[in-house]
This record gives sequence, C-alpha cells and structure tokens, in this order.
Amino acid sequence: MAQVDITFLPVLARGSSQRERELYQATARSHAARLSHKWRKLKRSDQDNANHQRQHIGEESQPTGASETAWNQALVSPNLVSILQKGNSDPFNSLAIHVTPRVNQILTFFKHGYLPMIYPAFMGSEDAIRRIEALQNQEYRDGVLALRLECSARALLFINVAFMIKISPHQGLEDEALLLKHQSIKALRRELVKGSVAQAQSLVLDSVSMLFRGALIAGDLDEAGLHANTLRKLLEQKYDREGGVVDLGFLLRVLYQNKQLSVFRFSLSVFDVEEWVPKVLAAYLEPSKAYREPYQQVMLRRLDRSISAEPLRSLFVEMLLGDHMFSLPAESHPGEQLFSMVQVWIHIQGTILHSRLVDFILKTEASHHLNFDPTTEQPTPDARENLYWQTQRVLALTFLIMFEFNRTNLESVQTVFVNARDFLARLRSALSLTMHAANLTRDSTASGGSSGDESDLAAEGLPQGDHSNAILWALCVGSWTEKKHNPPAASPYSANSDFAGNSGGNRPGEDGGNSDGNSDGGSSGAGTGLDNGTHNGNRKGTDTEIGTGNGHDNASTSTSVSDACDAAPDNDTWWFATTLSRHARQMGLKSWHEVRAILHGFYVVDGYMPGLDESVTRLLSDRDSQPLGAD
Repeated sequence: MAQVDITFLPVLARGSSQRERELYQATARSHAARLSHKWRKLKRSDQDNANHQRQHIGEESQPTGASETAWNQALVSPNLVSILQKGNSDPFNSLAIHVTPRVNQILTFFKHGYLPMIYPAFMGSEDAIRRIEALQNQEYRDGVLALRLECSARALLFINVAFMIKISPHQGLEDEALLLKHQSIKALRRELVKGSVAQAQSLVLDSVSMLFRGALIAGDLDEAGLHANTLRKLLEQKYDREGGVVDLGFLLRVLYQNKQLSVFRFSLSVFDVEEWVPKVLAAYLEPSKAYREPYQQVMLRRLDRSISAEPLRSLFVEMLLGDHMFSLPAESHPGEQLFSMVQVWIHIQGTILHSRLVDFILKTEASHHLNFDPTTEQPTPDARENLYWQTQRVLALTFLIMFEFNRTNLESVQTVFVNARDFLARLRSALSLTMHAANLTRDSTASGGSSGDESDLAAEGLPQGDHSNAILWALCVGSWTEKKHNPPAASPYSANSDFAGNSGGNRPGEDGGNSDGNSDGGSSGAGTGLDNGTHNGNRKGTDTEIGTGNGHDNASTSTSVSDACDAAPDNDTWWFATTLSRHARQMGLKSWHEVRAILHGFYVVDGYMPGLDESVTRLLSDRDSQPLGAD
C-alpha cells in the first residue's frame, strides 16, 4: 500500500463492475480511518476534507456515465497534488510518513513561510538575492530528503509547528508540537540503537540538529543544550571515523545554532570553537592562510593598543580582514579558487565569532574575579591588573553587542530571546566596574607617587594600552544601541531636549539623529582602510579617569552620572549617552572628527553604526557651553 495518500480516493477504470466499486469504497474508508488518527479528529480542515471524500465516494454508486465528469474534475483538482508534487500517492514507497492534508499544510508553510522568513530575499543586490534564494531552495530539498526517515521527518514538522507557535501562539499548535517532538525522539532512539547505513546516518544527524533548532525556537534552552551535546558526540565520532568534514554546510548550520544557544543563555559553547572546530575544518581554513597573512599584519598595526588579550585581538583582526576582503573591487581579487577559499574562511570565522566572544567573556570573568562587589570587596590581585582585565571584558562584550544588534530588530522572531536592553545592562555593569578600577588605580598612583603611565603596566608584565580609548568605543556602541532600541521620547539626542543640559524647551518624541530604529548596517565593508591611522594622536590631555563614581549595580547608575541626568525620568534609559558626553569631554575631545580617529582603532563605525556621527556631534555640542567640572 502506498505510504503517501492525501485524498484516499480510489482510482477506477471506466468499465469497473459494481463489485469492484464496492471493494474500492471499503478500501478507501478503511485507509481513511487508519490515517484519521488522533491529530486528525479535531481539525476542521480535515473534517471538510473527509466530507469531500465521502461526496466523491458516494458518486461512485451512480452509473459510470453520470459520474465521469465529476471524476475528471476531481483528478485534476489541486487538492490531489501535495506540495511535494507527487500526486495522489508515492509509487516508490520512499517516504517514511503519510503525507496527510495536515502534513501537506506544514510542508507548504515550510516552503512558503518558514524559509522566506529565515532567509529573507527582498533586499540587497541581485546577486545577493539570488544567493539567498539558492539557500532557500537547497534547504527545501534537504527538508524533502528528511522525509525519508521517520525521526528526521517528524523533526522537520516539529520545527515548523514551533515556528508557527512563535508567530501565532495557540494551544492546539503547542499540543501538536509536543506530539511531533515525542514521535521524533522515539524514532530517533530506535535508529541510534539499531545503527544505520550511510544515508540514514546523515538523516539521523539531521533529526538531532532539527530537534536542537526546534528547542531553540520554542525557547527551551536546557533541552536545546541536551540536543547540542548529543549532536557534538555524534559529530566527533563521525569526523574521527571519516578523517575530516565533508558536509561543510551542515556543520556551519550546527555551529550557527551553537552560537544562538551561547548568546541566548550566555553560556560556554557546547562545541570547542577554539581547538576542535579549527582542527576538523583545517582543510577549509589553511589554503588561504599564506594569502591572508600580510593583510592580517596590517590590521594588527591598525588596532588600538588596548586590544591585547588573546583570542580577542585575533577576533578583531579576523573580522576587520573579512570586511576588507568583501570591500575589494573585483579586479583586486586573487584567483577565483583562492578567493573562494578566502570567502569560506570568512564565513567560518563569522559563524563562530559570537561563541568565541561569549567563551572569552565567561572565562575571563571566572579567572580574574571581575564580578566583585565594589562596596565590600577590593579588586584582586590589585586595581591595576583588575583594570586591564575589566577593559578586555568590556571590549569583548561591546564587540558582541555591535555584531548581534546592529542589523536585527528587537521584535525579530529569530532573536526573540536576545533582548538588547539585557545586554546593555550587562555592558553598563561591566563599564561601571571598569571605571571603579580606573579610579582606584588613579588614587593609588597619586598616593604612592607612581608615574601612573604605561611603564607601570609594562613593569608588572601586563600589555600596554589606554583603557580610556576602550571605554570611549564601548560608550559609543552602547549609546548607538540604546538609541536604536529605546523610545525616542526624552532622548538626549533631540536638538531641543533639556535632558543633555540645555536650558531650551523639550519636545518629547523629537529625535535629532537621522538613524532610525531599524536602520540596517549591511554595508559592512564601508570605510575599511588598511592605513595604520592616527587613532591615538588626537587625544587632548592625559587625564583618563572617568568621573562616574562607584555605581556598579545594573539597577542604578553612579552618583555623578545621576548629576548629569537630573532631567531624565529614568537614569538607566540614556546612561550611555550621558556617560559618553562626560567621558569625551574629560578626554578633551570636542568634535566627531577627534572621536572617530580613536574609534578607527577598534572597528569601522560608518558601516556598522550609521548615524553615530550626528548623535555624537549633538551630544558634544550640547555640552560645549558648560565648564568641565560643571556636572
């Protein structure tokens, strides 16, 4: 008996006898009853379909001539063809599940709803749109292939129903998702116990990956972690057995889901992105190494000296190099094969970037006791070393925020668990501790008679660098992100707002900048130069302390920041804007040109933070009339 049957209609020859018609009717009713299991009974669409079937079956009791027209119309009806374009049945018995009307609905949503939302192909160049459409088509073909094994077929249905729930929550959909997940896991256990041939092994991995993805979509991060661990063990066995990675696209999708899990719950990566991933992907990473090396050295010379800890420094270099390569004109590309390997290298590094940043932040916090209570504890082992590691953590967190939120909306289905305000609160807390350590370092330097310059850091074996530059960059990224994700009312960026210190009237809702909340920083290659720049040459003065007091709680700001925000209804709402204004003035920076010269040592600001120039100019001009200590 065919396994795919979306209509349950018998196919009869025109001259069939009455006995043959009765047998076909009985067979159709029996087959429909078996397929009308629990998930079909309460579905209105399925009930309508059953009525439609009974109507056609009833017509069979009529003479052949009387029903011939009805039969011809039914056979060409769109209801007889599923989204798989297989017609009324699967003659080769190749699918593992029955494609019922409900399954057909889910597969239709997969092709015309899920994939276009995951891979939006409505903006960008024609070449970019073609690439995205190719991704959609490839993933759809992979989904159809997954229907050949029950565990992967049920998992495919599960992720689509989970996505439907995220778009439009409904109890019936939640029950259906739970049933599909249970069926997929049950079938998966059978496959893992009995072992599978090569193609089935690939589909088993697909099913675990889709269960992982479905758990991410459903918001069950603990379950997602369990599936990720299972997938990691299976992939380690597979690649050890095969001696490398053949299915690069599959591994990159898994690593992207691993990145989502790391960011969503802010936890260590399930996959070892520092050692295991480069090891198994060596065949894709090594061929372009010699070509990339000279460019990487240029990028290293460009970086601000405050970026010194590894692997953080390498991450900055890799992403800067990627932007530069994508901005090269076609005539500057190396040979086609070599440049394609460079693009693969860039894609791999971009996929694991977030996981590496989260790992660096968490390991640095654990190793150097960065999350201390400033009211009762002292930084260990001393304020100067603590300041260095606080600065490195701030740099990594700022880098993560810039890449996570610069091109996504807060309400996006894909980033529903990543709230920009949560990450801003984390960055605000880290900056407060960094400023506290800077104040303690300044006080100890003044009382001990030390010079307080970079020679002190070098004497203690710490890399040299100016933490004030790093704080400036973090405040710029934070202020741009809070402007993008906060409501414009009472904004310090408003031209007529008294929030930033002006005495003029305030018109709520007016936004002085031109960068709207949903601006897209897609042109990441803009403004990427290979020059070393003069990012350290425009600072006025040497006083780098931050006059923000000792506020370190996420729920409150420091005393001196409060002084700068007296007119604000919520001190936390625009904390980065007011602190940026103060910090820039204490560094002696009076124009956007001077600020940009320093930011150039960190990352490209024009392509990733459009409108930042106008916002910073507004903040600096609003403070020009006040003396330095007026706040």
